[in-house]
This record gives sequence, structure tokens and C-alpha cells, in this order.
Amino acid sequence: MTALPDNESPHDVHAADRSGAPLRLRDRLREQTHLAILDAAEHAITEEGTPLARIDAIAHAAGVSVGTLYNHFADRDALVAAVILDRRRALAGFMAQLVEDPRADFPSKLLTFFEIFAQAGARHGRFFAVVMSESGGLRSWQCQRDETIANWFALSRALLEQGAREGVIRGDRLDAYTTFLMNLARTAVIGPAVSIPLIGAAEMAEFFLNGARVSRHNVPVGDGSPL
Repeated sequence: MTALPDNESPHDVHAADRSGAPLRLRDRLREQTHLAILDAAEHAITEEGTPLARIDAIAHAAGVSVGTLYNHFADRDALVAAVILDRRRALAGFMAQLVEDPRADFPSKLLTFFEIFAQAGARHGRFFAVVMSESGGLRSWQCQRDETIANWFALSRALLEQGAREGVIRGDRLDAYTTFLMNLARTAVIGPAVSIPLIGAAEMAEFFLNGARVSRHNVPVGDGSPL
């Protein structure tokens, strides 16, 4: 199973940035502060909603002054947008690593694909549900939507192209199948936060490969248990 970064643990000041490039000490500390503010903002918005999430409380939870917070983010809208963008980029990064892995076959990658999104839902699903229900948060979400969706679509399609090459899925409807795949992934992220019953990653992978129809030729991809 692929694990997402643990946002509840202290960030490593010796780590590289999100692009993988090494950081100087001052830049590492700034990146650490930036990520701590994002984590604190996500928690506050998830629990209280954006309008009630106080900037001073977010700064305190992040261990910085209000002035420092504003050195990183111009205003509340910029902070919300930055949290959304960071979480989306993290997902895209894990998707890219999965697609580029030369060792795994398509069924195992498909299962991991849904595990990634299910874990993101468990960690960030409530936050996404909150911001999508608010006008300000929804504006931030939609402003990033086209670029993000295009990137996710390309990565998802590349994954399905491997499935077609391996003869597991048909190769003549990949655009449609990619859309289906992304909608299932979205359910994995948002579903539990809006009271849709939890569906396991293996169940999603099995449904994508086999559908709901009874068949003697179903492709096993896991035990069907939820994460």
C-alpha cells in the first residue's frame, strides 16, 4: 500500500522541497513554516468552516506570529487556495510515481491508485467537502480545477493505457474509461465526508475491471475489504 505523507508529524527541516530539489537551511525553515501553516489552516477550516477559522488561531496552531503567516499568504483566500493546491499536488505526485513504476502490473497499480485516493479521503476528505460547500472555497477550488483535472486525466489515462497494453481492458474507449476512473476516485476522496458509505479500494478496482454483472471471467484484484 502506498502511504501519503503524514501531515500530523513534524516536517523534516532537512527534507527536499516538493519538486525534490535540495533546500538551503533558510529555505528549509521557510518551507517547514509554510507547511505548518497549511496543516493548521486545514484543521481549522475543517472543524469550523472558513468564515469562522481565525487567522490568529491558525498562526498560533502553526507556532508562528500573525505577521509571519501574512508573510507567506496575502489573505485568507490565498491561504485556502494554497491548502487546496498543496493537497492536489501531493495527489498528483503520488499518481505520477505510480504510473511511472516499471515493476507493477496494471491490476496491482489500479488497486494502489484507489488506495491513494481513499487515504487522501480519510485524511483530507472533510476539508475538501467543507471548502466545496462554501462560495469562497469553491472559487479557489474552481480556479485550480482546469489545470488539475487535465493533469489527473493525463496520468489516469496513462495508467489505463498500460492496462490496454497488457490486454486487461479494452483500448478503444480509453477517454471514457478515464472519466469513469476519475469519478470513482473522486468518490473515494469526498464520499465518506458526505455520508456515502465507505467503499474499499479493492472493491472499487474490482468494480472498474469487472462491473456489476455476474461473470465467470472476473479478474481478481484483492479481497474487497475496506481500507
